[in-house]
Amino acid sequence: MAKGKIQNERVQKRLDRWFDTPWRINIERTKTYTEGFASSEGEHMVIRRAKAFANCCYKMPVIIRPEDYLVGYRDCDVKSAGVFPEFSGPEFLDDIETCKARQYEHFDLSPEDEKILVDDIFPYWKGNGDWARTMIRQLVDNMPEKLKNTNFADATCFPPMPANICGHDHRRDTDTGHYDFPWRRYLYLGAEGVKKEAEEKLATIDPCDLKQVQSMPFWKAVIIAMDAAICYGNRFADEALRQAEACEDPVRKKELLEIADTCRQVPAKPARNMHDALQAYMFFKILSRMESIDHANGPGLVDRWLLPFYEKDVREGRLTKDEAMALLEEFSIWFAESAHYYTTNVLSWYSGAGSFHNMTVGGIGTNGFDMTNDLTYMMLDAYIHTNLFQPSLSVRVHSQTPQALLEKIGEVVALGGGQPSICNDDVIIPGLLALPRGDHDPDLTYEAVRNYYPVGCVEHATPFHYGTVMHSYINYGAIIELALNQGVSHLYKRKMIESDPGDARAFKSMDEVVAAVETVFKDIMDVDEGLVMCQETIEREFYPTTWQSAFMEDCVARGLAKEQGGARYNFGGPGTCVGFADAGDSLAAIEKVIFIDKKYTMRELCDALDANFEGHEELRKALSDAPKFGSDNDFADKWCNYVHDLYSNSIIQRKNARGGRLQPGGVSMSVFVPHGAVCGALPSGRKAGEALANGVGAAIGAESNGLVGAFNSMGKINFSGDYDTIWNVRIDGGSCDTAEGRRDFSGLVRTFVDKKIAQMQVSCLSTDTMREAQKRPENYRDLIVRVVGYSANFVTLPPTVQDLVLQREEHPLQS
Repeated sequence: MAKGKIQNERVQKRLDRWFDTPWRINIERTKTYTEGFASSEGEHMVIRRAKAFANCCYKMPVIIRPEDYLVGYRDCDVKSAGVFPEFSGPEFLDDIETCKARQYEHFDLSPEDEKILVDDIFPYWKGNGDWARTMIRQLVDNMPEKLKNTNFADATCFPPMPANICGHDHRRDTDTGHYDFPWRRYLYLGAEGVKKEAEEKLATIDPCDLKQVQSMPFWKAVIIAMDAAICYGNRFADEALRQAEACEDPVRKKELLEIADTCRQVPAKPARNMHDALQAYMFFKILSRMESIDHANGPGLVDRWLLPFYEKDVREGRLTKDEAMALLEEFSIWFAESAHYYTTNVLSWYSGAGSFHNMTVGGIGTNGFDMTNDLTYMMLDAYIHTNLFQPSLSVRVHSQTPQALLEKIGEVVALGGGQPSICNDDVIIPGLLALPRGDHDPDLTYEAVRNYYPVGCVEHATPFHYGTVMHSYINYGAIIELALNQGVSHLYKRKMIESDPGDARAFKSMDEVVAAVETVFKDIMDVDEGLVMCQETIEREFYPTTWQSAFMEDCVARGLAKEQGGARYNFGGPGTCVGFADAGDSLAAIEKVIFIDKKYTMRELCDALDANFEGHEELRKALSDAPKFGSDNDFADKWCNYVHDLYSNSIIQRKNARGGRLQPGGVSMSVFVPHGAVCGALPSGRKAGEALANGVGAAIGAESNGLVGAFNSMGKINFSGDYDTIWNVRIDGGSCDTAEGRRDFSGLVRTFVDKKIAQMQVSCLSTDTMREAQKRPENYRDLIVRVVGYSANFVTLPPTVQDLVLQREEHPLQS
């Protein structure tokens, strides 16, 4: 199905510009942030970070191009990606030559900028040679040896390579992110209002109250940040006025004057109208990007926070529906004008260069009823008209979702790119309410959970909350491998855990196998919780934010940055498991082949795994023929449900450094490729090195009973405790092109809701189209596909990821 048409000529030019502009590395933020941070040596860290942020606001270029009505770019200019050496400087330095040469996800880097990076910027962060000013060095130096053994392939090198068995993607250039857009304070108070709060706190400090005295640097830093942000908005207003004075086109002159008026208002003051609100959001993101990367933080429930401004503008005659649509289309394009530069060593984890801006519509409102409104449909139409790799689009559904909205979702699905992510309120809202309370958190309320939305991929956040995940990836395939090999990795040839799960060759029952798995799992979870503590401790001390924290509920009142526990709710982390189906299928195969059919012994199984099935082909066939998750087989499905419950029940008993409970998830990104690469052969019949199952779906080839079988299997999983999940569904290309097809699709969504599945995303793109794109990429620059928790331009993905997308089972809609 073809995407819709943009009516506004200027907006269409902005979209065309996207396709005509190459990606490049932009170092403007890198230069100004480094300069500001270096100038404040010896001061309190929260003040230093605020001054570095302020230097960016005062000195980074402000650019308004002829196609822009919503102004500013997250990385300073069109189709740019920033560099953040304070997080992982050595990774970037090592990657410069590769960056310029790589074919996929290529970014241009000018010789002038490369010289500045190498000669001026990286030497500062490198310091005396040990990169002591970077997060990666601080993490490695403050990590106990027990954690290093499991987390790193080789802890003696720097930066260390991850083992991909358990651990955080600490080598990636990112902050924690994953929080709710704090629109309640930001859009209705503005920077001036928050600055006044901080000033009042400083003016009324009780010198005998230790907590208040300790909060002084934070409140001072908030004032620094607010002043700088106000100046940044004013600089755009000044630039718009400068261009207006020289502009001879009356239409563009009027737009420039309106831009100037809006940028004088926001971010300094409360938003007055729809233009203000959208521009304010963009400034929030741009300024957050200056401060700390701004990873995986989207606009959230746009059809809720934007609705009052839209309705007021229409009611008072300031805005037509066509003008509002043009704003929403331009807003959608803006998200795709920046990307995240992933260094080559971690590119296989996050193929697609996305920054995970998740835009959500629909769902149950605060009053408990469906809140679908005009903006819900308009946001979906804006995406249909633009159809770029960002923003990620999510729609919340439930048992009372209007039929018209379900069919509109079908229009988006018909584009073929795997958008939107469909989230089940009937599972996620009760799941959030059931989360155990953190040490310092109040009880979650219906008001909060009914306003949840996915951040990042599909990690569900509530208002007033910081830190859904810490991006830790637990390799469930490796857990099975270690359980059957006395804790030793076949690849690394060393013991990766402390405990001894026993000699699997001597196991006489399935209970012994399960006990070994649970022994390994507990050790892995101990490591994972320890890594959460390490990273959050480093963030608390060295990476506090003020711009972002100031608008998050309770941070100013408590005098603490969000990284220090200032937010109202602090649940979150450690992230996700990869390879649920591989683990469940392996346990099902062991029980069926070894203990029920008794065709082989555990010794024979372990010998076959050690040999990667070479010389054991008949045993491998028996294991491969055993029941598999995804085909509506109760025997296999019970084991997949078991591995889900083992994971989720363990996670929620553990805490992060802010006292919040950890939160489970099943978001595999493209990590199922590198995690599979380090995992040995498994009893499911999978060979060593092959990719693991993605998300919470079945392994490739296991959905043998069509969509009905796949849905029935998924319906047996208890998602009430593990709802931050991804399930990729693929239907025949063209299935949703007609009104009848979209009605059929709406029935699929109703089934999804009724079966209490937490999330799904449906790809509707033919194999032939993707094969043709591989042959002639120049003709398919706008082809979007779903990777896992995000979509990407197909032709920019590495071939390994392209092929894995192609391998997913393609089902008729009526199967």
